[in-house]
Parts: sequence; structure tokens; C-alpha cells
Amino acid sequence: MSNYEFQEKLIGFGKSKKLKIKQRKKHINPIPTFDDDYNFDGLDEVMEEIGWSLKEGENIFLVGPPGVGKTTLIEQVASLLDWGLIQASCSANMSEKDIFGKWILTKEGMEFLPDFGLLGYRKGMIVVFNEFDALTPEVIFSMHDNLLSTDSQYLAFSRINQNNKPVSVKIKRNHNYRFVATANTTGRGDDLQLYHGTNIQNEATLDRMTVIKMDYHPEPTEIKILVIRARIDEDIAKKMVRVANECRSIQDRIGFIFSLRKLILWGKWYRRIGLERATQKLYSGLSEVDAEQVSNLIKDPQSFNAIIEPE
Repeated sequence: MSNYEFQEKLIGFGKSKKLKIKQRKKHINPIPTFDDDYNFDGLDEVMEEIGWSLKEGENIFLVGPPGVGKTTLIEQVASLLDWGLIQASCSANMSEKDIFGKWILTKEGMEFLPDFGLLGYRKGMIVVFNEFDALTPEVIFSMHDNLLSTDSQYLAFSRINQNNKPVSVKIKRNHNYRFVATANTTGRGDDLQLYHGTNIQNEATLDRMTVIKMDYHPEPTEIKILVIRARIDEDIAKKMVRVANECRSIQDRIGFIFSLRKLILWGKWYRRIGLERATQKLYSGLSEVDAEQVSNLIKDPQSFNAIIEPE
């Protein structure tokens, strides 16, 4: 399906009475720039699920290996729909204040300064929580009845000011607000021990989101992406993608994730410094055992036969 066809399909979702997106020229919120080189091939089912969830106002939990383009895909969807987007990378140190905002003392008195989650809630943006499973369950609990609630209409915050009097602020939900989380795990743990720093999430949290799984792109698509992004010949790109897929097939035996991001970087290194040095850089962050297995795959004639050094 072409980018134009995807745009037509997504705009069709926008014609729902539940979804009224402003035109780009009138939109005051940050809209991601559309990437003309972005390849939607093989993403039909994922795009359909995302489009339906946006239309229905369902919270999205986009799960997949690192580097497959989860956040980038949401950005491209937002761009196609002229939809404002705001995002943040989560960590175990992120608190409610980092999501909702905080009270500050000004010359006029106490003032509530909203952060990214509340800004998106009020202005009708897609709010993206990247690495969502890095958040602690306790912090996520604070979002259950507001940012993660499809029925929430208002958010209210109050406190005692410097004169010992109560002050409060009430923020209305914009009907275009949408919640999107991305992560490498589904929030139920990391069986392969590859994603340290992630947390097991409460079932009540997971119950509030529609899980959409995004896997590696089909081999022909990755080859196209590698040719464009790394600017290398198609024959070399085919061999590199073949090695990456071989590594992924033994993922349960090695502590190495051959992401699309790493594949593109390997291709760029190859173009700049040649195969031998590029491959050394690829090994540099691996254990000796993993480096040996990847090395054997690259030397395998079935995977990387008759490699040609760049001119």
C-alpha cells in the first residue's frame, strides 16, 4: 500500500464524529514532519489497528523490538492526520510531577505549570510515553482515572497557598486527546533478560490499553530502507539483512538484538570505513560469545558470500 493510500485510509478515520482534527494551517500544536522516505510496506495490519484505536479513542500500547520504528510510525500517522504530538522518554525516576506538572510560586501567587501529559490532554494532542514499561506501577496508578481513562472529562489539582488558603485548577479534556505508549515488553516481564530496567505492570493498567504488536519489517522492506538510509548497493543490503535475520532467529541464545537501527548504522559504517572495520565496530559492544556467533554468520557463504568493499 502506498503512502498516499495510507493517508486516504487514515483520513477516512478522521471523518468520524468522534474525531475532528483541525487543518494544518490552523493547528497550533506541534505536528511531526512527514518523512517522504518512510516505508509503510508490511504495516497494513498495524496501521489498521492504530487507525481504529485513534478513531474510537482507545489507548494504544505499541510493543515491539528496539529500533523497529514504533515511535516513528506514530509520528508519521500524526503527520498524515495533521495531528499535534508530544512525547517523552520514561524512566524509573519519572514522577507524577514530570507527567502532569507542578505548582510554582509567582508574583501573583501559586500557579500550576502543566507538563507534557497535561498539555496534550488539554490541547488535544497524541501523547506518547516511550519506554512506558520503565515507569513504576505506582506512578502509572496516578494516570488510571485521567490520562488512561477514556471517560475522563476533567482533571483538577489543588493545594494550599502561601496564605494558607486553598487554590485549585481545573483542566478540561480536549476530545482529540489520545494516549499512546511504546515499549519493548508487554509489561509482563522480560523473559529473555534483554531489557533491563523495565518493570512488570499492574493488570489494571494493561487492561486500559489496546496492545498492538509491531515486529521487524519484512526482508524486502528492510533492504529498501537500508539502501535509502545507509546509501549502499542493494546486493550488500540484501546480505546485511540476511545476517540480521539469522541473528534474530537465534535471539533466545544470544544477548544481542540486531535492530533495524543497528542494521542501518552497520551499513553506514560499511560505506565509510569498509566491511572489516565496520564489523569490528559492530562487535565492540558484544560479549566474546555473541561476537563469535555473529562473526560466524557473517563469514558463512550462505549469509554473506563474496562481500565487496565499497569504492
